[in-house]
Amino acid sequence: MTEHMLSGPWATRDLWVAPEWQGKPRFGPYLLPDGRDILDLIERGDIEELGFDVWFRQVEGSRGQRFGDLLWAGGLATKVVSRRFVDALEDLGVAGDVRTYPVRLFDRKMRPIEKDYVGLVEPTGGDGEIHAAHPTLRNTSLVVSSRVFEGLQERGVTDYRAAPYVPFELPT
Repeated sequence: MTEHMLSGPWATRDLWVAPEWQGKPRFGPYLLPDGRDILDLIERGDIEELGFDVWFRQVEGSRGQRFGDLLWAGGLATKVVSRRFVDALEDLGVAGDVRTYPVRLFDRKMRPIEKDYVGLVEPTGGDGEIHAAHPTLRNTSLVVSSRVFEGLQERGVTDYRAAPYVPFELPT
């Protein structure tokens, strides 16, 4: 089965976002008092475990004039996708394979971006029709089956970068 690797477009005119929170230091480490990594919790969609609000803000280098179906998250493993992306996954019967959580978007000046996006958490392992690009951890890309890829295309959900997926070879 052919698979496709999807990622957010990263041209300067595309919207790039990164997670933020009150008191976030400019440079990490971004740790909770108990030592857990804040970015890992966000990547896994475990926002409620943080005990504080998180939002996504436009990052430097992004003019943010194009709002894709999958946003570039500055190289993080966090996925922020359009509502129509999730609606298409539901229509294709694979939305149960992912978790979503609400997100708020802001531009660099902290003005709200009134677009409908959600955080998306894909499974690792690589057995389903939608999964992480690496077998044991998430990265910037999301992998979908050809059926899902074609279904997204048919529904006009096309604002992302796509390439054929070449599975990672794990050393033996």
